[in-house]
Amino acid sequence: MSRRYLFTVVVFVLWILGFQVASSMGGIDLWGMFLRVSPWSVLVGLTFYVISASAGIFILYRALGYAGVKAPFKGVAKGWIFGSFIDNISPTVAPLGQVGITYFMERFYDVAYSKSLAAIGMYVSAWGVGASMFSTVGIILAHLFVGIPQEYLFFALLALAFYFGATIVWLLLLTKKELMRRIVHVLVRPYNKVYNLVRKGDVTFDSHVYDIMFDRSYASLDVVMRNKGHLFTSAALFWILQLGQVTCLYFIIMGFGVSVPFFGILMVHVVSSMISLLSIIPSGLFIYETAIVKLTEAVAPGSGQAILAAVMLHRLIFVWLTNLIGGAIGVIQGIGKLEKRRVLS
Repeated sequence: MSRRYLFTVVVFVLWILGFQVASSMGGIDLWGMFLRVSPWSVLVGLTFYVISASAGIFILYRALGYAGVKAPFKGVAKGWIFGSFIDNISPTVAPLGQVGITYFMERFYDVAYSKSLAAIGMYVSAWGVGASMFSTVGIILAHLFVGIPQEYLFFALLALAFYFGATIVWLLLLTKKELMRRIVHVLVRPYNKVYNLVRKGDVTFDSHVYDIMFDRSYASLDVVMRNKGHLFTSAALFWILQLGQVTCLYFIIMGFGVSVPFFGILMVHVVSSMISLLSIIPSGLFIYETAIVKLTEAVAPGSGQAILAAVMLHRLIFVWLTNLIGGAIGVIQGIGKLEKRRVLS
């Protein structure tokens, strides 16, 4: 884990250097721009980060409760932040962050994999439904109150199709137990081979043991998924998480003295998030930032310099703050030692 954290710090430094190079090529005094931002806007941005993170943690805590797990809220919070760190440094379509949460909860709070996997299944389902509805409402409001430029309308509609399509496929897969079993069987075998190659261990894929755990997880998941009220309540709570990101970006941009419509930033965030997800690059690094700058220029012409600095601050808060805290949790908890002990046992 310490090596992974060190790698993250190196990527963080390279990310900052990338912004410096981009600003220099554009003739922008990036660090001078930071001196112009209102400290209050940064404070408001940090406040909405805390609100967003709290919403994500609370959703996971509720999901675990419905799966029959009585985990301490502090432990869930640490697991969520650690999982977010793993998620941010992994390809965007890989569910490694969710696996990280289940690993964390099992190792430090004796939460059975079957229970935590059921909770994660509900969590991801709620995210899909929430993101789909949030994106739909956001695009409609942006089109009504701001107007989406014709050249970006395709990307806005693609964002809606992506979220709805991914959510429908995910929910359908959850109802196909045997299909999911075969898919995970296919995924676990190469994972074990890579794990053994990298870790020099001897982890074998025991189909019998896996099937027992899989059946237990689905039994817990079935109980959780029957509660449709919980699913839609969690989906609604995800709006708080999404709105927190949008509002943070909005106030930071305003802190640079740029007047920009809130619904315009809402549309920009939805489309940029979709583009960064499809890029597969961890956290959509440089993809999300580039999309934000380009799209915001469409709704607030001439604001490119301020937007570049604002996006950097926004990402420092919502991505790198989580990464640095989540990675530190992994190092402090000694996850690397536990992984080594697990391989040797």
